[in-house]
Amino acid sequence: MSGVSSYAISVEEYLARQERARRATAERGLDALLAVSRSGGGHDRAADCLWLSGAATPQPFVPDLASHWRAAGHVAVAITLEGPTIAIVDSELRQWEPIADEIVVAEDLIAAAGDALLAAAASRSLRVGVLGTDVLSAQWWGALRERLRASIPDAEFRGGR
Repeated sequence: MSGVSSYAISVEEYLARQERARRATAERGLDALLAVSRSGGGHDRAADCLWLSGAATPQPFVPDLASHWRAAGHVAVAITLEGPTIAIVDSELRQWEPIADEIVVAEDLIAAAGDALLAAAASRSLRVGVLGTDVLSAQWWGALRERLRASIPDAEFRGGR
């Protein structure tokens, strides 16, 4: 984890935000929280991941190109009750390092988000709260659900906004 943060927000503040999100996740009977944000251009849907970890990408949205990339121009942050906070970004090139226990660079953000949630799943059930549902297409929702349910048939999502 880098000691450099964005917008002069301290590392300690980001960690406190992640802990508050973890507690709120537990209070709602969920096992994990997945925040997804769209960045690039005018940061129109970047707030959730920026607030949690400072994660953003300068890459604007680009339609998927099968076998090359999916969800380009998006970032995600996965927070589980007892596991690490994982920031998932689409490029090694960033303006700053997200504040997270792990940073995953992935051409397929949806698959990487699913893998991060599965790696942290402590049981045969997984209830995931999702922030940023408005930036997830129906196709991406379906792919994420399918990826999780292939390993955990009872996996469920509860969308935020």
